[in-house]
Amino acid sequence: MSIDRKIRDKIQQMAKEDQLVRRQQWRDVQLLNKRHLDRKNNEYKRVIAGLIKKLRILDAKHTREMKKITTRCDWPGRSLVGKRGAAAAWLLVQHADHDLVFQKKCLILMKSAAPDEVESKHIAYLTDRILVHEGKEQIYGTQFKSGPDNNYAPFPIKDPRRLNKLRKEIGLEPFLAYKKRMRALVS
Repeated sequence: MSIDRKIRDKIQQMAKEDQLVRRQQWRDVQLLNKRHLDRKNNEYKRVIAGLIKKLRILDAKHTREMKKITTRCDWPGRSLVGKRGAAAAWLLVQHADHDLVFQKKCLILMKSAAPDEVESKHIAYLTDRILVHEGKEQIYGTQFKSGPDNNYAPFPIKDPRRLNKLRKEIGLEPFLAYKKRMRALVS
């Protein structure tokens, strides 16, 4: 199968927009947090609600497009959209939290694709994302939440003793290094 440039470009453009909006919102939230120590302040709540709404609209738009793509060609893997395109497709599905059914469908498509079509770590991230949204313990320790005092902590992990072994098997860095990197991102 040869690269479908039209699909690849569409997916990469959506992922670029996804990251641009998320980076800008991250900066906006950081500035807002500096101005408002009281998170219960009405202005703070209003601005945060507006940012969340904007992100949900964007994610819904991208999810609609990804549904069209996956209906036409199953999972857009490396042979269809290239390595960057496949990573961008995963990112868009990872951010489709409002549509758990679609995320689950994509996880099945990713798992059934040939190994060279999908990165194992992308399957791990989406697996954990789905489990967390179902209120279950994650397997690979990829999903974090903001806790009290902006302390970034992982969602509960199913088997902490085997965590690093599982992470290594799919090419993820050791958990403590990942945790340190995640905390550095938010500080």
